[in-house]
Amino acid sequence: MVANAYSPQQPGFVPAQPAQHSAQQQYVPASYTPQAPPSTGGPQMPAAPAMAGSGFMSNLNPLSLMTGGGLLAAPQHYMQERVSWIKTNMTGGTMSALFNISNSYVANKLLMLLLPFLSKWTYARMHEQIAGGQRYRPPSVDVNAPDLFIPLMGLWSYALLSCIVLAFKHSFKPELMSSTLYSGCFAWAVHWVVARLLLKGLNVPSVPWAELLAYTGYPFVMISITIAAGFLAGKWGYYALGAYGSLCMAIFMVKTMKRVIFLETRAHSTDMRTANYLLLALAIFQFPFSFWLAYRPV
Repeated sequence: MVANAYSPQQPGFVPAQPAQHSAQQQYVPASYTPQAPPSTGGPQMPAAPAMAGSGFMSNLNPLSLMTGGGLLAAPQHYMQERVSWIKTNMTGGTMSALFNISNSYVANKLLMLLLPFLSKWTYARMHEQIAGGQRYRPPSVDVNAPDLFIPLMGLWSYALLSCIVLAFKHSFKPELMSSTLYSGCFAWAVHWVVARLLLKGLNVPSVPWAELLAYTGYPFVMISITIAAGFLAGKWGYYALGAYGSLCMAIFMVKTMKRVIFLETRAHSTDMRTANYLLLALAIFQFPFSFWLAYRPV
């Protein structure tokens, strides 16, 4: 047998030792704290700024904070007032009552506008008892109460009928619809301002603006009828229905304003002679107002 050339019995043989540095664990004393390696001249990371105890908050002046709080409080207070006004006037209360209608109310109200001189109309609103006092009943149960549904439908009918008449005359353009609505809204606003100035002149400032807006919007019903009559019956139909419609609205507005004035004279002194002259002026105003709006498309 040939002897192994690498037999350990051979002289000068040194067995290879395994790499024990990876298997053995180095002993680290409990009190040992690793030290950061020495700087080699490479880029250094910036240290994080210390927030606590630094000069960040020390630069803020308490007086400047108070001033900033006051500047922020002013627009917040303004917005709170605007939101409160919207909640009071645009949601609930008077505004919601003006759309609280029924089918019977619409029929009776249209009859009142067409025949305002009938003795069956008292123009006196009904009250109901609530906690803390009284309030007017809504239009759904009181035909004398104002509403905004009929005036808005009257305005839309006025614009629609005007465009239909212009279409049959081959002079209709799409932009005329919006311009007619704008002119109708402008005329409505003028009528509202005239009625408001009349009440101001009589020292009657307590009528809600939305209710007065409803009263001054009812002429659009008769104006729409006048436009239809002028289209169907010609010029004579326009003049006849225009005069009758203006007379009806004059009677309606005078009786409505008188009801408001007589109600307010219980608490305020009002010169009835002056009131009669102003009411006569309001009645006369209905004729040019109605004829001008009805004549434009005819």
